[in-house]
Amino acid sequence: MSNLQRLSNTAFGIRKYLDKKGFDVGGKGTKPNEILVAFLKDNNLKYVKWNTRYKGLFTAELSNADTVSDNFDLFKKWIDNQVLTKE
Repeated sequence: MSNLQRLSNTAFGIRKYLDKKGFDVGGKGTKPNEILVAFLKDNNLKYVKWNTRYKGLFTAELSNADTVSDNFDLFKKWIDNQVLTKE
């Protein structure tokens, strides 16, 4: 499996997890990268800013999803806290 496929699968898995937790990440909802960046900032982890002019395959969302997957247990706790404060 190539690096791009691995990153895409990771980002898709996180997107499905967010959707399951009640975040509208499809269509006109919240962009998944906004949620990932908020998590990474709150935990002082390295993140990549979104560049709207970049037209390549390795986007900021893929890079940030890879960082989140390394800290997924912490991300799950953070998301659960966000869901509780959202209600």
